[in-house]
Amino acid sequence: MRTALVVLVVLLAAAMVAGATSNRMTVAEKNLVPKGTPTYEGRDVGDNIAAPIIVGSLPFTETGNTCAYLDDYDVTCPYPGSTSPDVVYSYSPVSDVTVDVSLCGSTYDTKVYIFENAEGNVVCCNDDACGPNGYQSEMRNVFLYAGNQYYFVVDGYGGDCGDYEIQITAAPPCDVVAPVGAILEGEPTCGPGYVDDYNAGCNAEPAAFYPLNPSGDTIVLFGTSGTYDEMTRDTDWYEIYVQAPNTVTLSAVAEFPVRIFFINGNTALGCDDPEFVISTAEAGPCETATLTETVGPGYYWLWVGPSVYACQPCGLEYIIEVDGYVGPSPVDDVSWSTVKAIYR
Repeated sequence: MRTALVVLVVLLAAAMVAGATSNRMTVAEKNLVPKGTPTYEGRDVGDNIAAPIIVGSLPFTETGNTCAYLDDYDVTCPYPGSTSPDVVYSYSPVSDVTVDVSLCGSTYDTKVYIFENAEGNVVCCNDDACGPNGYQSEMRNVFLYAGNQYYFVVDGYGGDCGDYEIQITAAPPCDVVAPVGAILEGEPTCGPGYVDDYNAGCNAEPAAFYPLNPSGDTIVLFGTSGTYDEMTRDTDWYEIYVQAPNTVTLSAVAEFPVRIFFINGNTALGCDDPEFVISTAEAGPCETATLTETVGPGYYWLWVGPSVYACQPCGLEYIIEVDGYVGPSPVDDVSWSTVKAIYR
């Protein structure tokens, strides 16, 4: 189902650092160090949406230099006030498609965004995501719909300009289907103004986890996620309680770029511990992300959500599987307090 995407930012979550599991993107401060000098001469083709460079088919790759174009547009994602010159490309899909857009091969501090049909109708935007210093731009799994004209704007941070390489590739269709017998997550579909207190784990106040019971079989869960508002993603946290050493495998496949975390819930600081992440993995849509950890007794949190913070319509589906999370042997002496702790 299509969701209006008046959104601003796509950024890969930074793994193994504080804030990596947050539902909101942290905006980093940075200083402008221009690599190019705008001449603002203007060009007959590519200077604005009235005369864009036409993208006839995908995949598409082109190189150029933005410095000789005019500064016609700007989108805050998340940095406002850019005076950089910009180049415009146009693409009209004949069928619904998802695309990846990359400026990762560019040599200056880029920004890229997409308008649908008209200036200001922002589908997706990114400032920093890739490149040697992380200041080049990339958008992943962006939904485009037949019957519309899309304008891809190659822009820059601040007043920077320079050599760019734009790549637009069509991603293969991804449709995740609920397996028979899967446990349904049951969370309401996110959307504008959504308050995620269902299973948002440490991102909720108070913290809220979806508890899983141990099983001798593979635990299969089916849920939904997406991004909404500005720089916000739906993060789902599942909790396991291990009574004896277990080797647990967590895997996920999703209709969005997915990231998973294996998190230690036993630290003294709990949700406030910036080093509670044990491991992390990510994968593209319909690819599988997998983690395997051997853990001792205690609580652990299994995190799944988009690896990006925008441009993923709410309601996109995922499947996670948990293997190796087993209970105590039937002959083990388990106290009633231990049993109750599993279902706290």
